[in-house]
Amino acid sequence: MGLFGFGKKDKEEKKAVVEEVKETTTAPAGAAEKADGNYVIVNMALNQEKVIDFLGENGYTYIGKDGIRLKFEVPGVAEDEAVKIKQLIKGTEWGKALFFNVTPA
Repeated sequence: MGLFGFGKKDKEEKKAVVEEVKETTTAPAGAAEKADGNYVIVNMALNQEKVIDFLGENGYTYIGKDGIRLKFEVPGVAEDEAVKIKQLIKGTEWGKALFFNVTPA
């Protein structure tokens, strides 16, 4: 088992969830016009380090932290990426129990 509780089963599960989210995620109509940057904020109190590492492995760049607010640079439209990030986290076994939200910055 890894440093943050990721065992081989968790890594395989994560990979399957990531692929599923990439294939099935679509943003609401007009979301691209509403975005005003390529950053998202993940508001969460618990497991921050685990989420920082998990999102880093999935192509998101950690920018910094302000209390419970974790800021990430995202490769696409912020609103689209916020939806994907929430689904990625909720798709993990440990993410199902977390209380958090993800918003475009």
